[in-house]
Amino acid sequence: MTTWLDFLNRNSGAIGVLANSVLVFITAIYVYLTWKLVRETRQMKVAQTVPKVIVYVRPRDNAINWFDLVVQNVGASPAYDVSFSVHPDFRFGEGRHISDLGLIKDGIRFLPNEDKIQFFFTSLLEDFDYKVKTPFHIDVKYKDGKGKEHEGRCFINFSLFVGMAQVGNPPLYEIAESVKSIKNNFEQVSSGLKKPRVIVYAEIEKPEKKAD
Repeated sequence: MTTWLDFLNRNSGAIGVLANSVLVFITAIYVYLTWKLVRETRQMKVAQTVPKVIVYVRPRDNAINWFDLVVQNVGASPAYDVSFSVHPDFRFGEGRHISDLGLIKDGIRFLPNEDKIQFFFTSLLEDFDYKVKTPFHIDVKYKDGKGKEHEGRCFINFSLFVGMAQVGNPPLYEIAESVKSIKNNFEQVSSGLKKPRVIVYAEIEKPEKKAD
C-alpha cells in the first residue's frame, strides 16, 4: 500500500496531465457529437420544408404494356417554375419525342406538395426494341417558396419491365366492370329492351290429416 502511495506521490504531475488529456479528449468527442446532432436536426427540418419533384413511368393497372408518365411532388411544400430537360430525346410514338409534350416543353408553373400529374405516355406493344434499348434521364429544376433553386435527375429505363406479367384484373377494375354491367342491365330493363325474369313459386297444398 505504501509503495502504491509513493508511486502516486512521485508521479502526481504526470497523472494529472494524463487525466486532463483524457478529459479534454472526452469533451472534444462530446462537442463533436453535439454538433453532428444539431446539423442533422437542422437538415431534417430543411428537408421537411422543401419541395421534391420526381418523374417516373408506371404501367397501367388494367394494361401492363401501357405506361403513364408521372410528375409528382413528394416534398413537404409546393414547387414553383418546374422545368424539364430530357437526355436523350426519347421517341415515345411515331415521329413524336418526349420534348414535344407541352408539359415537358413549357414546364409547370406551380405543383402543390403531395400532388401529381399523370397521363398516358406510351405502349411497349409499339417499337418495342427501341424503347427497351433506349434508357433516358430527365433533369428537373424548380424553386421553393423562398425562391431557392433545387434540381434532381430521374432515370427511366423500360427494360426493367420486360418479362413482367399480370395475373387477373385489379380490384378497382373489377368493381368498375361490375358497376358498368349492372348499369347496362338496368338501362335495358327501364327502356323496355329487356324484360326482367320473374320466377313464381306456387304453394304446394298439403293433404289434410284424417282424424283418428
